Amino acid sequence: MGHLQGLVLAEMGVILLLLVPGYASQYAVGPDPISVTLSPDFVLVYGLGALPLMTLVLFLRKVMVRWGVPPFPLGGVREVRPGRVLVTLLGMGVLVGSWAFVFQDIRPDEVLPFRMTPSFFPLWAFLFSLITGYWEEVVFRGYVMGRLTVLGAPGWVATGLSALLFAMGHLYEGGWYGGGFTFLLGVFLGERYARGGNIHEVAWAHALYNMGVLALLWLGGR
Repeated sequence: MGHLQGLVLAEMGVILLLLVPGYASQYAVGPDPISVTLSPDFVLVYGLGALPLMTLVLFLRKVMVRWGVPPFPLGGVREVRPGRVLVTLLGMGVLVGSWAFVFQDIRPDEVLPFRMTPSFFPLWAFLFSLITGYWEEVVFRGYVMGRLTVLGAPGWVATGLSALLFAMGHLYEGGWYGGGFTFLLGVFLGERYARGGNIHEVAWAHALYNMGVLALLWLGGR
């Protein structure tokens, strides 16, 4: 088997594995989507699945460079521009506010993490948000969008397909209702990534979005 054929098979395997962490983690805490997403057990199971898969994606990028295959861009920290970051953060603020409006019927006092002590919850929320932000952006924006772009797909196609796959990976959070909102989040992050090609900007924006949602729920459940 040649290098390119092996790379194609490896990439197909990665695509199939993209949905594993979220769907597998729901069995750690039960069928309720809110409890699934916000339980400390979710963070453990999600991290055990997500971090190795993110490492695999980064390893594939090194293999591409070695074999002369155009790799997907990630961008360095020094390439982050303050003006772009401001626009991205404003967008995240709008999305967090929209989330609060759409999901205003959630009862945070009934969800385990929001009964945590004030000293433990911020650390839990930060770790969950950072792991999720980097894992999902490296994979869905960096890898999926980047590879589609390298293969010649138009920007809007790459953004849309990555957002669709991103939403499919979150259907367990509330069916098509939760998946639809996640699709909008994916489109926004994809648009920001397409403009700058920097994974750190969208990863931290994603993490801050998660922290904003968790903070709203926590404050509502105290």
